[in-house]
Amino acid sequence: MINLLKELLLGQDLVIILGFGREGKSTYRLLRKYFPEISIMISDVNLAVNQLEETAADIHLKFSTGVDYQHILGSKAVVFKSPGVKIDANLLHPQSILTSQTNVFIQRYHQQLIGVSGTKGKSTTSSLIFHLLKAGGLDAVLLGNIGIPAFDKLEAVSDKTTIVFELSAHQLQHVKHSPHIAVLLNIFPEHLDYFTSLEAYRDAKLNLYAFQSTEDVLIVPESLLDQVKGGRGEVLSFSQNSDSTTAKLGDQKKFTIAGKQFIFPEIHLKGIHNKLNILAALMAVQQAGIEIPEILQSVSTFRGLPHRLEYVTEKNGVTYYNDSISTIPASAMAAIEALQDVGSLILGGFDRGIDYQELVTYIEKSEIKCVVLLGEAGKRMLSLFTSDFNGQPLIADTLGQAVELATNHTPKGKICLLSPAAASYDQFHNFEHRGDTFKEIVLKIT
Repeated sequence: MINLLKELLLGQDLVIILGFGREGKSTYRLLRKYFPEISIMISDVNLAVNQLEETAADIHLKFSTGVDYQHILGSKAVVFKSPGVKIDANLLHPQSILTSQTNVFIQRYHQQLIGVSGTKGKSTTSSLIFHLLKAGGLDAVLLGNIGIPAFDKLEAVSDKTTIVFELSAHQLQHVKHSPHIAVLLNIFPEHLDYFTSLEAYRDAKLNLYAFQSTEDVLIVPESLLDQVKGGRGEVLSFSQNSDSTTAKLGDQKKFTIAGKQFIFPEIHLKGIHNKLNILAALMAVQQAGIEIPEILQSVSTFRGLPHRLEYVTEKNGVTYYNDSISTIPASAMAAIEALQDVGSLILGGFDRGIDYQELVTYIEKSEIKCVVLLGEAGKRMLSLFTSDFNGQPLIADTLGQAVELATNHTPKGKICLLSPAAASYDQFHNFEHRGDTFKEIVLKIT
């Protein structure tokens, strides 16, 4: 990796780190460790980034902050762009090199990488793949969008390490390299407040496999086969019941991969969507050199991740589930399908202009009688409900009020589900903050 960075920085007088969040800080630490005298410019809208203790003594470091923080892009430099920072390409010097931690890492470790992306399910699937690799006796690391910057794990990576890299659309947007094994789970409308269109978002996702060679592998659901054109890697597909795919779920107890039938062990992940993700994980592990019978039983020891159809507690006959990760309609509908006995549903939050008509129509046809709506997204959903809904949509100002209303209207023996189908940024830092708050509120119910 260091040799690759030396080649990248050869003849360059300036490095710009665009965005100084978790990944930006990780990039800074690595560069400063191995290139102590190179000039670095940290460019971030946050005025306070130049007050951090870890950079205070760096005499080769400067800052560009505030609303015009990207003006520094007019200088010739190697620009490490952090995920989620929307770059003004018009400002970029024509001789600058635009790259990222993700791009450099994939370039260096391509052959050892299992890259996992998708609008939903990528964290759970990445974690399951890592779990199965370890169960199969391989040296493995998990990093990326799951909250672990790739550069932070360099010391744990040898030439024999299998690397599971969770990749978001933001990380993939400008990459020029793809993983050896790519797993693309799904594509739904998401992050349209950042990307200019659904097509732009999808194109970023498709970079997951766009730079593969004929020696590489792409694993996708059957529903995406018509969208994954132009790649050079071998395409392996999975489906719920199609005989033409490499892997097939079939019924709820058995599945088939490459013509061989297996029986599901006990699993803790609920819903057909999770069973399909298990198939994708098993296919990826098989491509990494582990035979499925060796690790199949280890699926039963994987418990899933917080905020993803997470059981919280049972109080007074009502069971509470936290699915705060749900930020789009498709994930909320999948949660309802998975749990079945939903008596009340908490929806809404920050409004990013997503189309909610399909979700509202789905709810109106379901057995759910209580829907509690939050935020601007909730208000817009409210306008879509018709007389076909057998219940009463309710409005709440806070999550605490929403839980109280939902609790009071949930029949005993049924589930109260938080699956918002909206972003959390109106009242919370992120979906984890929202989910943790929900759990705190629920656990205080007497």
